[in-house]
Amino acid sequence: MKLSNILKYINFDFSPKIICEVNDVFVKLVKIKGNKVPWHNHRDEDELFYIIKGTLLFELESQESFYLHEGDLYIVKRGVNH
Repeated sequence: MKLSNILKYINFDFSPKIICEVNDVFVKLVKIKGNKVPWHNHRDEDELFYIIKGTLLFELESQESFYLHEGDLYIVKRGVNH
C-alpha cells in the first residue's frame, strides 16, 4: 500500500478515510491543514499520527506543545485531550 497514491483520492481536509482494517480496528488516513481541529479525546481507542508530509504543531492538555515533522510517528493514549 502506497500512502502517497491513496492521498490523491482524498479531496477534503479533515475527512478521515478508512484505508484498511487490522485486528478489528480501522486504519484511517486524513489530510490536516491549518489549525481548525477542536480539542477532543477518544474514550475507547488510542490514536496514531504519522506525518507523511509537512509539519504538525501538536498540543496535549496540560503538556508543552511540540512539533511533529515528516516521518515522525506519535501515539495519543485513549482519553487524553489533544
